[in-house]
Amino acid sequence: MKKVIINIILILTTLILYYLQSNFFSWFNIAGVMPNLFVIFVLFIGLFANSTMGAAYGVGVGILLDFLLGNKIGVYASIFGLIGFFAGVFDKNFSKDSRMTIMFMVMGATIIFETLTYLLKYIFLSINVEIMNFIIILVIEIIFNLLLTIIIYPLIQKFGYYIENEYKGNKILSERLDAENKSRHRVFTYKGWSYHMKEDKTEQRWDKLLHIRTSGRDDSHSDQYRYPYEPTPYTVLQRLADSGYIRKHNLLLDYGCGKG
Repeated sequence: MKKVIINIILILTTLILYYLQSNFFSWFNIAGVMPNLFVIFVLFIGLFANSTMGAAYGVGVGILLDFLLGNKIGVYASIFGLIGFFAGVFDKNFSKDSRMTIMFMVMGATIIFETLTYLLKYIFLSINVEIMNFIIILVIEIIFNLLLTIIIYPLIQKFGYYIENEYKGNKILSERLDAENKSRHRVFTYKGWSYHMKEDKTEQRWDKLLHIRTSGRDDSHSDQYRYPYEPTPYTVLQRLADSGYIRKHNLLLDYGCGKG
């Protein structure tokens, strides 16, 4: 039911954005250049939902714009679809808690959109492109999109994590930790001694930084009732901290250090 409500809100948002894009920003612009609200919108869906949903909404928004603006059907649909899809892919590698990360993604998506738009129009519609004019428009649009992103970032983040919880749930964190552990096991199998050396240096560096000693497995007190002391590698903890899924409003409960 919640997913249905989310999609209704997203569809209504699409219509509101079209109204703002075609009316409000038609007179509130910089040198005749308007922001591209749909680039931010599709990027937002791909980042917080998934690649499939991002691509689906990207294609849907693109077809709507192609039809309403009289473009060749498929020009905007293909570009927005790509932006939505790759936004979901990049979500696995970047934290959405960073405002700067989101801004860089918006800038990249804007560059991709404008470049592909001009390229496709040149190929299919034989529209000549003046390079300097294109660069000026692109720079102004990037600035406009970044300013809007800064303003609406808190709203994007709040609603975005609500969408993410519904579409991804707790699978995200477990998948990332599983991938980390699988990666470590592959390295152990392939070149065990060199990996031990690399991991030991990482463990020692963190222990020295925190003025503690936690590295190394200890079986001296283990028996049929007690599990041996085996600390979680700092590489896994660092990946967990960088994942962006432990935030200010979360509570992290540590069941024990393992040394008794």
